[in-house]
Amino acid sequence: MGKRLYECESEHEQTAWAVSHLKAGGAISDVSLWLAGIDRPMRLLAKTKSALREEGLVVTSSMKNVRDAAGETHDVLTWRVER
Repeated sequence: MGKRLYECESEHEQTAWAVSHLKAGGAISDVSLWLAGIDRPMRLLAKTKSALREEGLVVTSSMKNVRDAAGETHDVLTWRVER
């Protein structure tokens, strides 16, 4: 099993992880960035989107409403590569 986002030590490593994860069909949510302790999540996403754009890939975002264990609803913003 590969490295997790929260295990990446530098911004460069975080960007490389995000690019690889999205190219493999994964998704990245605002919650996962927060839980991974990313200092500048929008900067990471901008760099990731730019790197993928150079490869001809488009990153799209979507908002999903989810319910937590306590029954509270929350909006979760998620990014993926458009297929």
